[in-house]
Amino acid sequence: IKGGFMANKVDVRIIRSKESLISALVSLLKNRSIEELTISELCEKADVNRNTFYSHYSDINDLFDELKGKYMENFIIQMKNNQEEGRSKKESFTSILETIKINRETSSVILHSSDGCQFLKTLFSLSFQQYSSSTDKSYTNYEVAFVNGGISNIIMEWENRGYAETPQVISEKIMEILARFL
Repeated sequence: IKGGFMANKVDVRIIRSKESLISALVSLLKNRSIEELTISELCEKADVNRNTFYSHYSDINDLFDELKGKYMENFIIQMKNNQEEGRSKKESFTSILETIKINRETSSVILHSSDGCQFLKTLFSLSFQQYSSSTDKSYTNYEVAFVNGGISNIIMEWENRGYAETPQVISEKIMEILARFL
């Protein structure tokens, strides 16, 4: 059968394999660095053949990049939805923090990676750009870097404390600090 039922079956298997690999990667990265992992143990944990792995990824970093890309993509969609729904800065920020906390395992793995802080800076830079484009204010690169660095460090501290506070509390703290400087 061309393009019909069989094509969908293959797509489902590919999706399942990729999801299994990502899940196994997150699980393994909770206790070890990406440099310590092998493709063999990743495939064993995911219950996926090495050939299947190599048909989608060149190495573990390639898989990790896909994970980060999908995670960032979800945040971009969320920010766009927040803007379309007319949410306030605080509401939008709280929703991002809720997503980070709900996905705490993936969040922690990404945040503790070698470029975790840069991931956050990129995320909040996009958020800041979105917010500033909807106001009359313009900010210098230094102001944006200052704000992004501060927010990123607060999120890292929140994660290091096991997400003890609610997203609403962290959002309020960040808004209080921003109000002093902007």
